[in-house]
Amino acid sequence: MTLENLSPDRGNTTKEALLSAAERLYAERGLDAVSMREITREAGQRNSTALQYHFASKQILVYAILTRRMNEVDSQRLEFLHDLELRGKIDDIRSLVAAMVEPMAVGFRSPRRGPANYWWVGFLSEVQRHPEFDLVELAKTASDLGLRRLYSLLRKQLPHVPDAVLRQRYLMAMSQVVHGLAELERARQRRRRSRRRFDFDRAIENLIDMTAGALSAPVSIEVARRLEAQETDRDQHQLLPTFLGS
Repeated sequence: MTLENLSPDRGNTTKEALLSAAERLYAERGLDAVSMREITREAGQRNSTALQYHFASKQILVYAILTRRMNEVDSQRLEFLHDLELRGKIDDIRSLVAAMVEPMAVGFRSPRRGPANYWWVGFLSEVQRHPEFDLVELAKTASDLGLRRLYSLLRKQLPHVPDAVLRQRYLMAMSQVVHGLAELERARQRRRRSRRRFDFDRAIENLIDMTAGALSAPVSIEVARRLEAQETDRDQHQLLPTFLGS
Protein backbone atom coordinates (compact mmCIF):
# COMPACT_ATOMS: atom_id res chain seq x y z
CA MET A 1 0.00 0.00 0.00
CA THR A 2 1.40 3.40 -0.95
CA LEU A 3 1.06 6.53 1.16
CA GLU A 4 -1.14 8.11 -1.47
CA ASN A 5 -3.67 5.29 -1.08
CA LEU A 6 -3.98 5.59 2.69
CA SER A 7 -7.46 6.36 3.97
CA PRO A 8 -7.92 9.71 5.79
CA ASP A 9 -8.18 7.97 9.18
CA ARG A 10 -5.09 5.90 8.54
CA GLY A 11 -3.23 8.97 7.36
CA ASN A 12 -4.19 10.96 10.47
CA THR A 13 -3.12 8.10 12.72
CA THR A 14 0.24 7.95 11.00
CA LYS A 15 0.65 11.71 11.26
CA GLU A 16 -0.15 11.73 14.99
CA ALA A 17 2.29 8.88 15.61
CA LEU A 18 5.03 10.79 13.82
CA LEU A 19 4.31 13.99 15.74
CA SER A 20 4.37 12.19 19.09
CA ALA A 21 7.57 10.32 18.29
CA ALA A 22 9.32 13.50 17.11
CA GLU A 23 8.19 15.43 20.18
CA ARG A 24 9.56 12.79 22.55
CA LEU A 25 12.88 12.31 20.76
CA TYR A 26 13.48 16.04 20.41
CA ALA A 27 12.66 16.55 24.10
CA GLU A 28 15.01 13.79 25.21
CA ARG A 29 17.94 14.44 22.90
CA GLY A 30 17.59 17.88 21.33
CA LEU A 31 16.63 19.03 17.86
CA ASP A 32 20.01 18.45 16.24
CA ALA A 33 20.66 14.96 17.59
CA VAL A 34 17.64 13.23 16.00
CA SER A 35 17.37 12.18 12.35
CA MET A 36 14.17 11.98 10.33
CA ARG A 37 14.83 8.26 9.87
CA GLU A 38 14.92 7.73 13.65
CA ILE A 39 11.60 9.50 14.06
CA THR A 40 10.01 7.35 11.38
CA ARG A 41 11.30 4.17 13.03
CA GLU A 42 10.24 5.29 16.52
CA ALA A 43 6.73 5.99 15.21
CA GLY A 44 6.49 2.38 14.04
CA GLN A 45 6.38 3.25 10.34
CA ARG A 46 7.89 0.73 7.95
CA ASN A 47 7.75 3.09 5.00
CA SER A 48 10.89 5.23 5.20
CA THR A 49 9.23 8.08 3.30
CA ALA A 50 6.30 8.46 5.73
CA LEU A 51 7.78 11.44 7.55
CA GLN A 52 8.79 13.26 4.37
CA TYR A 53 5.29 12.67 2.96
CA HIS A 54 3.58 14.38 5.90
CA PHE A 55 6.32 16.89 6.82
CA ALA A 56 8.72 17.97 4.10
CA SER A 57 11.34 19.36 6.49
CA LYS A 58 12.37 19.53 10.13
CA GLN A 59 11.14 23.11 10.28
CA ILE A 60 7.66 22.09 9.15
CA LEU A 61 7.65 19.18 11.61
CA VAL A 62 8.64 21.43 14.53
CA TYR A 63 5.98 23.95 13.51
CA ALA A 64 3.31 21.21 13.38
CA ILE A 65 4.17 20.01 16.91
CA LEU A 66 4.07 23.57 18.23
CA THR A 67 0.74 24.35 16.60
CA ARG A 68 -0.92 21.18 17.88
CA ARG A 69 0.26 21.66 21.44
CA MET A 70 -0.07 25.44 21.69
CA ASN A 71 -3.69 25.33 20.61
CA GLU A 72 -4.38 22.78 23.33
CA VAL A 73 -2.54 24.72 26.05
CA ASP A 74 -4.14 28.00 25.01
CA SER A 75 -7.60 26.48 25.42
CA GLN A 76 -6.65 25.32 28.93
CA ARG A 77 -5.33 28.79 29.78
CA LEU A 78 -8.61 30.41 28.72
CA GLU A 79 -10.49 27.97 30.94
CA PHE A 80 -8.15 28.76 33.83
CA LEU A 81 -8.75 32.50 33.42
CA HIS A 82 -12.50 31.95 33.23
CA ASP A 83 -12.35 30.03 36.51
CA LEU A 84 -10.38 32.87 38.13
CA GLU A 85 -13.09 35.29 37.03
CA LEU A 86 -15.82 33.12 38.52
CA ARG A 87 -13.90 32.96 41.82
CA GLY A 88 -13.27 36.70 41.91
CA LYS A 89 -9.49 36.34 41.63
CA ILE A 90 -9.00 37.85 38.20
CA ASP A 91 -7.31 40.93 39.75
CA ASP A 92 -4.78 38.97 41.79
CA ILE A 93 -1.31 39.03 40.21
CA ARG A 94 -0.19 35.70 41.63
CA SER A 95 -3.36 34.02 40.39
CA LEU A 96 -2.79 35.50 36.94
CA VAL A 97 0.77 34.18 36.92
CA ALA A 98 -0.61 30.78 37.91
CA ALA A 99 -2.62 30.99 34.67
CA MET A 100 0.71 31.31 32.89
CA VAL A 101 2.30 28.33 34.67
CA GLU A 102 -0.41 25.79 35.43
CA PRO A 103 -1.58 25.05 31.84
CA MET A 104 2.05 24.27 30.99
CA ALA A 105 2.25 21.94 33.99
CA VAL A 106 -0.97 20.00 33.40
CA GLY A 107 -0.43 16.42 34.55
CA PHE A 108 2.85 17.11 36.37
CA ARG A 109 1.10 17.21 39.73
CA SER A 110 -0.83 13.97 39.20
CA PRO A 111 0.74 10.60 40.09
CA ARG A 112 -0.99 9.23 36.99
CA ARG A 113 0.42 11.90 34.68
CA GLY A 114 1.34 10.82 31.17
CA PRO A 115 4.86 11.22 29.83
CA ALA A 116 3.54 13.44 27.04
CA ASN A 117 3.33 16.28 29.59
CA TYR A 118 7.06 16.51 30.19
CA TRP A 119 7.88 15.63 26.59
CA TRP A 120 6.01 18.76 25.54
CA VAL A 121 7.74 21.02 28.04
CA GLY A 122 11.12 19.47 27.24
CA PHE A 123 10.49 19.87 23.51
CA LEU A 124 9.47 23.51 23.94
CA SER A 125 12.59 24.17 25.99
CA GLU A 126 14.76 22.72 23.22
CA VAL A 127 13.03 24.86 20.57
CA GLN A 128 13.50 28.00 22.66
CA ARG A 129 17.22 27.44 23.07
CA HIS A 130 17.82 26.55 19.40
CA PRO A 131 19.24 29.44 17.33
CA GLU A 132 17.43 28.36 14.16
CA PHE A 133 13.93 28.82 15.56
CA ASP A 134 12.19 32.01 16.71
CA LEU A 135 9.48 30.75 19.02
CA VAL A 136 7.72 34.12 19.17
CA GLU A 137 7.37 34.19 15.39
CA LEU A 138 6.38 30.52 15.21
CA ALA A 139 3.69 31.03 17.83
CA LYS A 140 1.99 33.89 15.98
CA THR A 141 -0.06 31.56 13.80
CA ALA A 142 -1.06 29.29 16.69
CA SER A 143 -3.91 30.10 19.04
CA ASP A 144 -2.74 32.74 21.51
CA LEU A 145 -6.02 34.21 22.80
CA GLY A 146 -5.20 33.02 26.32
CA LEU A 147 -1.76 34.64 26.30
CA ARG A 148 -3.16 37.88 24.92
CA ARG A 149 -5.93 38.01 27.51
CA LEU A 150 -3.46 37.20 30.27
CA TYR A 151 -1.16 40.01 29.17
CA SER A 152 -4.05 42.47 29.07
CA LEU A 153 -5.07 41.51 32.62
CA LEU A 154 -1.50 41.82 33.90
CA ARG A 155 -1.21 45.21 32.19
CA LYS A 156 -4.12 46.50 34.30
CA GLN A 157 -2.55 45.23 37.53
CA LEU A 158 0.94 46.60 36.82
CA PRO A 159 0.42 50.27 35.90
CA HIS A 160 3.86 51.17 37.29
CA VAL A 161 5.60 49.07 34.60
CA PRO A 162 5.97 50.81 31.21
CA ASP A 163 4.58 48.94 28.21
CA ALA A 164 7.99 48.27 26.64
CA VAL A 165 9.33 46.87 29.93
CA LEU A 166 6.28 44.73 30.61
CA ARG A 167 6.36 43.21 27.12
CA GLN A 168 9.98 42.23 27.61
CA ARG A 169 9.30 40.87 31.09
CA TYR A 170 6.32 38.89 29.83
CA LEU A 171 8.31 37.16 27.08
CA MET A 172 11.17 36.45 29.46
CA ALA A 173 8.74 35.14 32.07
CA MET A 174 7.25 32.69 29.59
CA SER A 175 10.74 31.49 28.73
CA GLN A 176 11.56 31.14 32.43
CA VAL A 177 8.44 29.07 33.00
CA VAL A 178 9.24 26.67 30.16
CA HIS A 179 12.89 26.17 31.09
CA GLY A 180 12.01 26.09 34.78
CA LEU A 181 9.48 23.29 34.36
CA ALA A 182 11.87 21.34 32.15
CA GLU A 183 14.63 21.63 34.73
CA LEU A 184 12.28 20.65 37.58
CA GLU A 185 11.32 17.50 35.68
CA ARG A 186 14.99 16.65 35.18
CA ALA A 187 15.60 17.20 38.89
CA ARG A 188 12.69 14.92 39.76
CA GLN A 189 14.04 12.20 37.50
CA ARG A 190 17.48 12.48 39.14
CA ARG A 191 15.92 12.25 42.61
CA ARG A 192 13.82 9.30 41.55
CA ARG A 193 16.86 7.37 40.33
CA SER A 194 18.56 7.91 43.69
CA ARG A 195 15.30 7.19 45.55
CA ARG A 196 15.10 10.65 47.04
CA ARG A 197 11.84 12.52 47.41
CA PHE A 198 11.16 15.63 45.31
CA ASP A 199 8.27 17.94 46.19
CA PHE A 200 7.18 18.94 42.70
CA ASP A 201 4.08 20.75 43.94
CA ARG A 202 6.17 23.05 46.11
CA ALA A 203 8.59 23.63 43.23
CA ILE A 204 5.75 24.71 40.91
CA GLU A 205 4.33 27.05 43.56
CA ASN A 206 7.80 28.54 44.02
CA LEU A 207 8.11 29.01 40.26
CA ILE A 208 4.83 30.93 40.32
CA ASP A 209 6.14 33.10 43.18
CA MET A 210 9.38 33.82 41.33
CA THR A 211 7.60 34.72 38.10
CA ALA A 212 5.09 36.98 39.86
CA GLY A 213 7.97 38.75 41.59
CA ALA A 214 9.85 39.26 38.34
CA LEU A 215 6.83 40.68 36.52
CA SER A 216 5.82 43.07 39.31
CA ALA A 217 9.33 44.22 40.31
CA PRO A 218 9.87 47.99 40.60
CA VAL A 219 11.33 49.71 37.56
CA SER A 220 14.86 50.85 38.38
CA ILE A 221 16.17 54.36 37.84
CA GLU A 222 18.58 52.94 35.26
CA VAL A 223 15.81 51.43 33.17
CA ALA A 224 13.64 54.54 33.51
CA ARG A 225 16.50 56.73 32.28
CA ARG A 226 17.05 54.53 29.24
CA LEU A 227 13.36 54.63 28.40
CA GLU A 228 13.37 58.42 28.70
CA ALA A 229 16.41 58.67 26.42
CA GLN A 230 14.76 56.43 23.84
CA GLU A 231 11.61 58.55 23.91
CA THR A 232 13.68 61.72 23.43
CA ASP A 233 15.50 60.20 20.45
CA ARG A 234 12.21 59.06 18.94
CA ASP A 235 10.68 62.54 19.30
CA GLN A 236 13.70 64.14 17.65
CA HIS A 237 13.53 61.75 14.68
CA GLN A 238 9.82 62.51 14.25
CA LEU A 239 10.45 66.28 14.26
CA LEU A 240 13.42 66.14 11.90
CA PRO A 241 11.39 66.09 8.62
CA THR A 242 9.48 69.18 9.80
CA PHE A 243 12.67 71.12 10.43
CA LEU A 244 14.09 70.11 7.08
CA GLY A 245 10.95 71.20 5.31
CA SER A 246 10.69 74.60 6.98
